[in-house]
Amino acid sequence: MINFYGRLEQLQISNLSYNEVNITTPIDETIIYLDPPYANTAKYQKDIDHEKLKEYIHNSPYTIYLSSYENIYNMELVAEFSYRCSLSATSNNKVKERLFVHKP
Repeated sequence: MINFYGRLEQLQISNLSYNEVNITTPIDETIIYLDPPYANTAKYQKDIDHEKLKEYIHNSPYTIYLSSYENIYNMELVAEFSYRCSLSATSNNKVKERLFVHKP
């Protein structure tokens, strides 16, 4: 059985651009979660080049999970969540959030 509590002590959370994070952990022990600004939505203070991010994901040796509304990165869909959001600009305030994975 895996000791998750011991592994959580080693957990590192960063709030950096994906290309600024220095990953030093072994490939088979590393999972990356990305939550970039979603394509075709309102702009953030800093914009993102989705093509460069797609290239980064597909060239990475790590397992990467990514949240998005659309599968613009050609990743495998692993989960989908539908809900109402009063802040959404979409019709009827219905939102469908998706979680994708890329495993090299």
